[in-house]
Amino acid sequence: MGLIPIATLGHGEQDTPSTSETPGSDLQTMLSFFTITLLTGLASAQSPVTEAAAKAISRYPQGSVPLNETTLEAIGTLGAQGNEDDLSLLTDMAAHEVGAIQTAVNLAIEDLTTRLRLKHRAEYRGPSVRQVDAWLEGTVLLDDDGRALGNHESKVVAYTSLALQHGISAHRSDWRPFAQQMEADGQTGAAIQQYAAAVLMGEFSALPELEGFGLSGETLVLGLFVSLPSEAQPSSELFSWLKENGSKQTVAVFSDRAVAGSALQRAIALDTLSEMIQTGTLNRESTEIARRRIERSTNDPHREIRLLARTTLVEMDR
Repeated sequence: MGLIPIATLGHGEQDTPSTSETPGSDLQTMLSFFTITLLTGLASAQSPVTEAAAKAISRYPQGSVPLNETTLEAIGTLGAQGNEDDLSLLTDMAAHEVGAIQTAVNLAIEDLTTRLRLKHRAEYRGPSVRQVDAWLEGTVLLDDDGRALGNHESKVVAYTSLALQHGISAHRSDWRPFAQQMEADGQTGAAIQQYAAAVLMGEFSALPELEGFGLSGETLVLGLFVSLPSEAQPSSELFSWLKENGSKQTVAVFSDRAVAGSALQRAIALDTLSEMIQTGTLNRESTEIARRRIERSTNDPHREIRLLARTTLVEMDR
């Protein structure tokens, strides 16, 4: 499965030594979602019970497994207790067996796939605050216009880049079953990249899948949004989602942009904060933070931005 870059951000000098929690070189000249190879899942050892069940089935030629109590019990055992190797065996059987045996195998595959996915999700650990801070230490992230990202913008980009292992898959129309199969095969990183690719294309039903790994859906959407080319951001479906579903973290990111963005980015940020306030989706604390940011923008060095901020406050107070 090929992977594609979705954005390129300039990256300042990195003095932090290379560790499992930091980029892989002392000088990172680029931050990008770059092409990486898919991870291969490591199969866990078979138990004596599942090993015996696999042997009971494997002794028959392909397409010739008899329908009896022994074979059905063995198939059920693999579904209930098997591992990645057993999933491969069952998948092969499903392609060659027919009738009741094939039905039993498909049920076992569904059971085993679900268990393996839950197992791998429980084992997964998303980026921690410490890892994000370590990754960003000594760095300055730049957008495609050469603007230094704000503190909150940088953190959502770092979190997203770490969560996606710095890569994202090409989008597929069958992303859900494809990614779920990757999960079952132990390719957790590749599965997360596939779910993220779906989100990038506006298929937000993939967010619960990402959140199932313990990842923050809002942080990932913000990270993907900030990583888009500047000209693509206002028309992206990510932007619409953030305005409708964003919370305090989204307010913080757009507050960064209201201060340090280009004149256009500052204007869009003010409009966004105003819209989020007026739709009533923010809690009281986030509403107050957003309003204070708009109030401070009445002193913006750009005349049009000052006028926009003042007009926005008047309209909000009507």
